[in-house]
Amino acid sequence: MGEKIKDISKFHVKIGGMSCSFCVETIKKAYGKQKGVENVNVSLSHEELLISYDPSKISRGELEKTLTDLGYTIADPRKVKAFEEQEKELRLARKRLFIAGTFTLISLILMILMWSGIRSWWFRWAMLSLALATMFGPGWPIKKKAWQSLKRGILNQHILLELGAFSGSIGGFTGFFMPGFPIADFFAVSVFVTSYHLLSGWVSLLVRTRASQAVQKLLDLQPKTAKVIQNGKEVVKKIEELKINDIVRVRPGERIPIDGITIKGYSTVDESIVTGESIPLEKGILMRSGEAFQTLPQIKKMVLDKTGTITKGKPEVVEIVNYDFNKKKILSLVGSAERLSEHPLAQAIIKYIDEEKVSYAEPKEFNSFSGKGVKAKVGQDTVIVGKTSFLEEKEIKLSKHQLSKIEEMAEEGKTAVGIGVNKELMGIIGLGIPAAATGLLHPVWAMIAMAASVGTVLLNSFGIPVISQAKRKLNIL
Repeated sequence: MGEKIKDISKFHVKIGGMSCSFCVETIKKAYGKQKGVENVNVSLSHEELLISYDPSKISRGELEKTLTDLGYTIADPRKVKAFEEQEKELRLARKRLFIAGTFTLISLILMILMWSGIRSWWFRWAMLSLALATMFGPGWPIKKKAWQSLKRGILNQHILLELGAFSGSIGGFTGFFMPGFPIADFFAVSVFVTSYHLLSGWVSLLVRTRASQAVQKLLDLQPKTAKVIQNGKEVVKKIEELKINDIVRVRPGERIPIDGITIKGYSTVDESIVTGESIPLEKGILMRSGEAFQTLPQIKKMVLDKTGTITKGKPEVVEIVNYDFNKKKILSLVGSAERLSEHPLAQAIIKYIDEEKVSYAEPKEFNSFSGKGVKAKVGQDTVIVGKTSFLEEKEIKLSKHQLSKIEEMAEEGKTAVGIGVNKELMGIIGLGIPAAATGLLHPVWAMIAMAASVGTVLLNSFGIPVISQAKRKLNIL
C-alpha cells in the first residue's frame, strides 16, 4: 500500500500586539513546539501569520488559542485594518506610555531629591507605590505575554525585561529589613525598565502604523471608478463592474483605472503612483542632511521652474483674438479639441467656454502631445491647439502680424495658445494669472537665495518674454 498523503490546511490571520522581531520569534517557537504544525511564517511589517498544519493532529481552535494565550489579538486577514482602528491602538499605547512616563518623572524627582541629601521617611513607600503602580498598571499586558512565553519555555524580551523589573522590586523589598539599604534605587529600576519597554513598544507601533497608512494612501491613488463608453455615451462605473472588452476613456492627466490596451488616441500617462507627481505643483524645499546645508554656500546658480514652483493661482483666459471665424465658432472648435485634456491650461480654456455658454461636440479623433498641445478631428475640420512652435511643426504658417501679436501677449506675461484649423491659424488665446492671484516667490526660496547670495535662473516652456515678465513681478535678477 502506498503512503497516505497528508491533508494540509492553512491558518491565516492578522496579529495585533506585535512590537518587534522578538515577538516574531516567540510566535514561531510557540507553534514550533506543537504537533501537527508543518510550517510557520510570521510577517512583522504586515502583522500576519500563516501556518500550514495537519488538521488531524491539531485544530484551528487550538492554533487560535495559542496566539491569544501569548497575549496577541486575531483579525481577519481579508479585512484591511481601518484608519480609526489603527489610531485607537496608538492612543491606547500612548495612554499607557503617558501613565508610565508620569510615574517615571515622579520617581526621578524623588531620586534627585535623595541624591541632593533631602530625605524623608515616606520616600521609600512612595517609590514602592510607584513601582507597583507602573508594573501592574500600564505594564500589565507585558507580564501576561511574559508569563505565556515562560510557560512554553520561550525566552524573549518580555521575560528579560520583567526579570529586571521584578529583580528591582525584590531588591527594594529586601531593603526594608536592612538598615541603610538603597531601597528607592531598586524600586526605581522597576519603574524605569517597565517604562522603557512601553516606550519601545509605542515607537515600534507608531512606525509600523504610519508605514501601513502610507502604503494604504498609495494604494488609494487607484481610481475607484472608470469612464466607460456605451452606445457613444460616457458612463461612470465602479472598477468592480468592468468587464472584458469594455471601452474605457482615460483623459490626458488622469490616472489609468485598470489594465488594458490602447485602441485609440495618444497621450502621456500620470505616473504619480511611481514618481509622486503628475503635473507641476507647488514645491516648498526638503533638506535631507546637514551636508546639504554645508554645501549651500558653494551654489552659484539656482534654477527654478516657474509654473507651480514660484507662481501659484489658476490660469484664466484673459484675451481672445480670432481670424476669419467669429468668436463663438472659434470657441466651439477649441472646446471640442480640449474637452478631453486634463492640462491646467486646457481646463482654464474649457472653463471659459462653459461660462460663455458655447456648445461643443465630441471629437472623432483626439491626440495629446505632452508639452506641446492637442490635435483633434472635429466634424470635417482638423483642429490643432497649442504652442505656436507646435502649430508650425504641423505646417501651420503664421504671418508677421500674428507673430507680433503673440510676442505682445508674451511681453504682457500672458501664455499664447494658437488655434489652427485645417492648417491655418484661426485664433489666439491669451492666458494669464490675474494680478490678485499671482503668487510671490515663496519665502523659503527667497531666504535661501539671499543666504547663499546666488543668481537665480527661471525655466519655462513658453519663452523668454514670459520669463522676463515673471522675473519682473517676482523681483528676480
